[in-house]
Amino acid sequence: MIDFLCKSTFFSVLPLLFSLSAGPSFAGNSDIFAKNEYAQVLHDLQYNHYLSQETLQMYKKFLENKKIYVGGAPAVYFEYKVVGKATKDKPYPIYISLHGGGRTTKEVNDQQWENQINLYDIQFGIYIAPRAPWDDWNMWFQEPIDRVIEEFIKIFYYSDYQIDKERVYLLGYSAGGDGVWRLATRMPDAFAAASMMAGHPGDVSLKNLYNLPFMIWVGENDSAYNRNKECAKRITELSQLRKQANNEGYEYSGHIVKGKGHWMDCEDKEAIPWMSKYVRNLYPKHVVWHQEEVVRNHFYQLEVDDKTAKQGDEAIVDFNYKNNSITVLKSDYQTLYININDSMFDMDKNIKVYNASGKLVFDDIVQRRKSQLLHSLHVYGAIYGAYPGQIAVAKNMLN
Repeated sequence: MIDFLCKSTFFSVLPLLFSLSAGPSFAGNSDIFAKNEYAQVLHDLQYNHYLSQETLQMYKKFLENKKIYVGGAPAVYFEYKVVGKATKDKPYPIYISLHGGGRTTKEVNDQQWENQINLYDIQFGIYIAPRAPWDDWNMWFQEPIDRVIEEFIKIFYYSDYQIDKERVYLLGYSAGGDGVWRLATRMPDAFAAASMMAGHPGDVSLKNLYNLPFMIWVGENDSAYNRNKECAKRITELSQLRKQANNEGYEYSGHIVKGKGHWMDCEDKEAIPWMSKYVRNLYPKHVVWHQEEVVRNHFYQLEVDDKTAKQGDEAIVDFNYKNNSITVLKSDYQTLYININDSMFDMDKNIKVYNASGKLVFDDIVQRRKSQLLHSLHVYGAIYGAYPGQIAVAKNMLN
């Protein structure tokens, strides 16, 4: 226990790929809009079709009661502290800090949660310490936790706090570190950086960390479950991945703290300033997506049908924003959907898609559609960007 404190052909442009359970129908040309209409269209869709007043009130209740509900999990309680005063030009970053404990008593996990609330000091921002919804070894990486993390961002984004969605940081100690290993690798597009303290990586793949700065902290003598050895292996693996990426991806910082066991006497507090210097790369030039044990339907600009996706499926895509082009280097999916917006490409010009051999398989203008933009709000929850255009890439065109 921790008892200390520190301070193109088969390619097509689809207006809407999935039916929405609710929302307007945009018939004919009324579905298509121009670039200069984007801000107004987005605002209308976000506040009149995606979000209801009931949903906004629910978020306010979550914040007021410090309690979140998502399907598939018990209530998630949380404490938070606000440090400094935000302005329009300087919004709050968010730090989500996961406590230790695990498969033990409720009392022990409660104590770990109380400890985590004050474990790290931040200079500016909102520090959130949730209480795990289960008292179990995998309490921080069962499937509903992905949505819990997203709800934290939403409730502060839609509240009276001014937050910076591009500066959300994830950290956790012990069992919370276990959670960081899993959450950071399956939803890295939610975060600007992540730091893992004294957790076990299990069988997690590190491929998805290409665009997420990642920090590892472990005590030299933290031998329970071979944490020290397993973390050392992952530091070496990240070093190798970074070298293979020509130092353009897999930025990391690994620390094996000499003479320390499971408790590192707060040396890991240096994770806060290290993470804080990073801003999320929302539209990366290179995306590596490996499906983890919890299958997700989106990853950066990519989207798939999660009913057919499975653990181990991969997609690798390069984006050349200056040249209005995309190269799909690999896709294990029958259809890979590529979501686009005007921050990525000039949507008034043709967008070209190539396969791994350099064959041009799509070359056309992708229309901005209200239906697609609304679809993206439902899929991405306004957390991972909003996309009025989409290209569908069939697997047989990549052979």
